Amino acid sequence: MCPATAIDCGDTLLRSDSDNLEIVGIGLNNIMAVAMNDAVLVADMSRAQDVKMAVDALKAKGAAQATDFPKDHRPWGWFESLAIGNRFQVKRIHVHPGAALSLQSHHHRAEHWIVVSGTAEVTIDDHVQLVSENQSVYIPLGAVHRMRNPGKVPMILIEVQTGAYLGEDDITRYEDAYARDDRPKGSGRMSCARALFLRRCVDLCGARFIGCLMSQFPILWSFRRCPYAMRARLALCSAGLCVELREILLRDKPQAFLETSPSGTVPALRLPDRVLDESLDILTWALGCNDPEGLLDMPDEGWQLIKANDGPFKAALDHTKYASRFPDLDPEAERAKAASYLIDLNQRLAGQSALFSDRYTLADLAILPFVRQFANSDRAWFDAQAWPDLITWLDGFLQSPRFAAIMTKYEPWSDGDAPVFFGATKDQPNGKVI
Repeated sequence: MCPATAIDCGDTLLRSDSDNLEIVGIGLNNIMAVAMNDAVLVADMSRAQDVKMAVDALKAKGAAQATDFPKDHRPWGWFESLAIGNRFQVKRIHVHPGAALSLQSHHHRAEHWIVVSGTAEVTIDDHVQLVSENQSVYIPLGAVHRMRNPGKVPMILIEVQTGAYLGEDDITRYEDAYARDDRPKGSGRMSCARALFLRRCVDLCGARFIGCLMSQFPILWSFRRCPYAMRARLALCSAGLCVELREILLRDKPQAFLETSPSGTVPALRLPDRVLDESLDILTWALGCNDPEGLLDMPDEGWQLIKANDGPFKAALDHTKYASRFPDLDPEAERAKAASYLIDLNQRLAGQSALFSDRYTLADLAILPFVRQFANSDRAWFDAQAWPDLITWLDGFLQSPRFAAIMTKYEPWSDGDAPVFFGATKDQPNGKVI
């Protein structure tokens, strides 16, 4: 239940995003009041479209609320700032099972870690140790360190930072499973925060809000049936991010698209500071912004399945589906190569509704569009094979609201068209396979 109470109010929206913060209105008319963990917005409902002015004003005064959220989602989990003061900061850090932070060091701060739930595998320079609940460890300034969750349950710890500078850009990465770079604070993360902030405003204020802020949205170039573009849209929907969608025809690519995408392939996501034109980069960026379903919470084996899907399986799929383009290859032999991968997936799916459990992970969403493409090349043959769990898995996906939400048909984009927004009004999945 939303912790908000309205007394003698009319045409008024009261909302609190914090369970610990009750918002109360008395005698209000045509007012919007939204309380978040770190900020409160109060405005006349007729001025809802001017929220951009508030964001610009906060940015001008250097307020962190313009670019950062108290809870920051990353591929390995999330963290939130609990307290901050002169030369110290306290964070709560949640690490998904099997996930690890990058191997890193800091120039200006030391850290104390106290594990409150689960077990942490901690690396400090050349020393590796397990730290259990109610145990702590000290990370000296400059030490090369990493934390990993080796367990089957989430690991939660409290981090106390001390030092002269505590910014998120004080980090040097030596190894990182998610291939992130060390951009200054605000370059990449700001686009995540902006997308989430805009999604929240659209949810609260409705469609009239988005037309005034269209320049703030990332732009996704997409082709409806492309499996790479499909999985990008799946991740954006799950993350709840707003993007402007520009549908294209692969046989007639607009010049604006070719100027955006270095590879000339879909999907391509234009962010304020860069372009992502690899679908997996879009997936990890979106879920790094917000991962309410815990899709990134998967074993390392999931990345190996995705690699096999994108490599040998996709090649065999193309050699089968587009056999006329490969006259030197035997299409039956290529179909058998693809089938060997699908047989392995069928074995993994025995007794469960997703690849690693009864809930989706990133691997499911990254692979399903390609299985769909292979099945559609000859559905009668596909259904006649001895892989019943694979068929059930695919059909469950194709019949789900999740799939329907990403397969809306759009007219191809042309310069001057009104913007089409994707993901702004989609209900969030609840973590189950739907």
